Amino acid sequence: MKKLRIPALLLGAAMALTLVSGCSKETAPTLESVITSAQERSNAAASQDMDMVLDCNMEASQMGITVDASILMDCDIQETQDPEVAHILGDMKVSSLGSEQAYTLDSYAAKDGDSYVSYSNIIMGEEESGWVKASLDVSSLQGYSGVNNYDFITVSPEEYTFTENEDGTCTVTGAVSGEQFNELFSENSEISTMMSDMGIEMGSMAYTMDMLFSPVSGQKGAYELTSCSVALTEPFVITQDGVEITFSKMDITIVVNGYNTVDTIEIPEEALQAEEISY
Repeated sequence: MKKLRIPALLLGAAMALTLVSGCSKETAPTLESVITSAQERSNAAASQDMDMVLDCNMEASQMGITVDASILMDCDIQETQDPEVAHILGDMKVSSLGSEQAYTLDSYAAKDGDSYVSYSNIIMGEEESGWVKASLDVSSLQGYSGVNNYDFITVSPEEYTFTENEDGTCTVTGAVSGEQFNELFSENSEISTMMSDMGIEMGSMAYTMDMLFSPVSGQKGAYELTSCSVALTEPFVITQDGVEITFSKMDITIVVNGYNTVDTIEIPEEALQAEEISY
């Protein structure tokens, strides 16, 4: 019996060492773990600072007359969660009918009870449009948590490719279809009605998506969104007041500069006192 006891003890020790070594290995990131971590990171952030580039081509048609236009916008976006305030400042170029106009857009948005109030000023050279403000009542959307790119991945994870890169970052690439838009928005009739009133057919929306995630320093297993690029794969049409607007190109790239880096966003007094307009 003693002869059998020694091999048994050695086997038990070997199994214990195997278990210990197995527990000490880092768990490889997965699509689900990275997406979950990044969403939690974004939701918990008190503020975000981002750069966004929008590049789109469109044509507007009414009564047989069609006008082509292109828009290129490069802006900085800052957001705080408490209070809910956002600031967009950027340069915009609009080309149409053989001419190009350059503008600077200065815009704020803030939550005020059941409404969001926007404040905008467009600057062209030495001239300014002057501040205007507008309100959007969101009381009918209470309880609606919103839809973002993470939700599309959660609905159809098999449609996305997940890659862990050599530098520790992770990329997620895939495509969002009109069917996914309908599925995510169908549970909220208010959202569907609002989209319909704006002349937006969600079932026609389709685009590719490329997202980059980076490890959070000092937080094992935690990731945050570094950049996101989306591009239309099919023409997208909006019809409103008899005007049909077809977007043949819409590329959007967002780069996150940092989380929790914006202390406060102060809306200028002249913006707060601006004349209110209705859309």
